[in-house]
Amino acid sequence: MKQTRPKLPLAFNYSSSFRWHKDPDPLTFRELGELGYKCIFITLCGAHAAMYSVWNSMREITKNEEQAQRALERTKVGHPTESHHVMARVRPFPGAGAALHSRHGRAAQGLGRLQRGQDPLGPASLTGGGRARPG
Repeated sequence: MKQTRPKLPLAFNYSSSFRWHKDPDPLTFRELGELGYKCIFITLCGAHAAMYSVWNSMREITKNEEQAQRALERTKVGHPTESHHVMARVRPFPGAGAALHSRHGRAAQGLGRLQRGQDPLGPASLTGGGRARPG
């Protein structure tokens, strides 16, 4: 390819289908760059990482119940994924945390539901005003 199209930017799929972990001397990203590849992508890396994480989390929950959830929360403190609200760019439901943390709060009384017509997100402060979702 480099002989017939020397200026063509090449891309390489570093797919897990190639089973790189079984190769005694697998290609490195640096070597691929030296071969002229300008873009290296791994088509299913995110899906494999997510499946692995979810599998392990669910296994922990079946063994350790609520303690597994609390351990995950402690692990995520300070990590960019700590808040799914921040990741999704939405505000949390106002007051929900306080009610859920009390054994005698609104959630325990069955009052933690949205009222008809109530917007659970409200104005999106994380997006600089406006709405966080299409409306």
